[in-house]
Amino acid sequence: MFSNKSTYALRALAVLAKKYGKEPVLIGEISRLEKIPQKFLELILLELKQNGYLESKKGIHGGYWLAKPPDEIIIGNIIRILDGPLPGIRCNQTNPNRPCEGCPGKDECRVNSLMNNVTNAVSHVLDNYSLSEFAA
Repeated sequence: MFSNKSTYALRALAVLAKKYGKEPVLIGEISRLEKIPQKFLELILLELKQNGYLESKKGIHGGYWLAKPPDEIIIGNIIRILDGPLPGIRCNQTNPNRPCEGCPGKDECRVNSLMNNVTNAVSHVLDNYSLSEFAA
């Protein structure tokens, strides 16, 4: 599950993708369109700018815009910037520090192997999904 930070970022980036190549977009407009708290959005956009995904300009004709074309921005990279590494899906979600009863250990466990495959599949989707596809 993504954090609110990543969810808001993706929604804001979709707005910017739809306006790519046009004039900058004000934070207030993104906040209003996507119903994102403006102060939180400011922090998110600043972090994306610091990581090279956005540009900004202050002033009356200012705002934010994408620093790269939307088809070059990969969703998995955005999630990792804001939330850190994608979490693995463990076989024992209730207590990851204690294996299931009778578990042969993570190297021999079929359930653990299955969950690793699920995690890899999620990573594959996110790493092959561009902002332009997301915003469409």
